[in-house]
Amino acid sequence: MKFSLSTSVIVAAGAIFVGALAAPSVHHTAAPAPRPAGLKAAASSEVRVVDAPSAKPSPKTTLTFTPGQPNAPGTATAALKVTGSRYGPIVVSDQGYAVYMSDSDSQNPPKSVCYNACTKKWIPLLTSGEVTLDDAIPSGVVGTLKRWDGGTQLTLRGWPLYLFVNDKQPGEITGHNKALHWQVLAPDGTPIP
Repeated sequence: MKFSLSTSVIVAAGAIFVGALAAPSVHHTAAPAPRPAGLKAAASSEVRVVDAPSAKPSPKTTLTFTPGQPNAPGTATAALKVTGSRYGPIVVSDQGYAVYMSDSDSQNPPKSVCYNACTKKWIPLLTSGEVTLDDAIPSGVVGTLKRWDGGTQLTLRGWPLYLFVNDKQPGEITGHNKALHWQVLAPDGTPIP
């Protein structure tokens, strides 16, 4: 059996296309990217893809977690967003409040040491189910931990997340480096010194 170069290229491209369809998908809230409409052979034995999907990910990804008890101490957020600040891009809640981590907590495995009186100043950031992420926040760094007081607290790169009671309006960042333990986070979950 004899194959020409253009036939081999079309067969290889078809195999790649079928493999791409079998890849796992991520749930996005935006409309899914269009699938390739097909392959079209050019006159010069080249193959080009027509209507290829964009390499850029969808701007919003929604993750679903098991919610905690409804009366658990803390504040639930429906989204983690990114905003500019004097520290560079930082993570904020759905209402635009700065999100903090504490180096007193443990990251691996995620564990919070902020309970009782601590939660009056440093409010655990909880999920009530779905959390939508800004496109700058990788979904692989977002998780949860089950608090013993009943909440399901969001984590970023393993760090439990909090709001600060003295941040009275969106955009305020009054808790950064408070008592040398509390820091805002970059979109990838890295604490900002």
